[in-house]
Amino acid sequence: MSSSPWHILGIEPTQDQREIKKAYARLLKTMRPEDDPQGFQRLRDAFEHAQFLADHLPPPAAEPEAQHAEERGEYCQHCGKVHEPLENVPEDEKPVVETLRPWIYELSDLNREDQVEQAIRRLRQMLADPYLRDNEKHQQIFEDGMLYLACDDRQVKDPFVQVLIEQYHWTEADNWLAEREPQTADYLRVRMLEADALDKVEQLFLLIEEEGEDAAIAAFDLALESDTLFNVDVKALFEGELMVGLSEFEPLPPTFLHHIAARFGWQQDHRHLQAYQPLAWRTLEQALNRQNTPPIY
Repeated sequence: MSSSPWHILGIEPTQDQREIKKAYARLLKTMRPEDDPQGFQRLRDAFEHAQFLADHLPPPAAEPEAQHAEERGEYCQHCGKVHEPLENVPEDEKPVVETLRPWIYELSDLNREDQVEQAIRRLRQMLADPYLRDNEKHQQIFEDGMLYLACDDRQVKDPFVQVLIEQYHWTEADNWLAEREPQTADYLRVRMLEADALDKVEQLFLLIEEEGEDAAIAAFDLALESDTLFNVDVKALFEGELMVGLSEFEPLPPTFLHHIAARFGWQQDHRHLQAYQPLAWRTLEQALNRQNTPPIY
């Protein structure tokens, strides 16, 4: 490939397959194979290459707290510079920042090492520390650092971000963030909706295994009407990941498959599924056509 798959997808190198799929799903909205076959093929190749690289990248090593930003930071895809938490602070706040920045790096490193529960415990310990608890200014500076983790540190996991949102109420309409940085608040809302949608997909497959197809169908119908899937982009991600998961599920649950195919109208329009994951769609298409239904063309 002549260009980095990460550049084409608009994300930094990552081992997080969920982030790769979300980036791909977003770009599919603006690119259809029938409109730009070459552009779509480049995007598809980038998606598959990124998935391969994600499985073969070495695990990230824990980094020392005082490591320089250019050594431990991530390059911004928008400006090309390295960002770190609590940049460009007033002179009188710098002593506080130098105290709090190692705390922020510790939480970041725990997320990078997939120790999310430990990161949440450490966060709560930090919030109870007198250095934060007894000083409103320190709390404000620390909150800015937590917002950096939630929005700019790509290794920070969704459950940790959810705890931050519950702590600081960033996505609520009357929160300071919604007033000063509405785009950031919207990003966090959509990120949590996407995480919830993907969790719903996993729960549906668990239900099929543990309680059977009827229970999964009932849960699917509830999910389809939930607030989570009112967002069009989130619903598209949910549908695509459900399709991929079904294509890999053994044995294939025929009743559940037919139900969701009917609810999503796959016989009327399935081009978006072919674009999202051609092999997965082909597997389901063959299964649907085998089971006495009108052929899907």
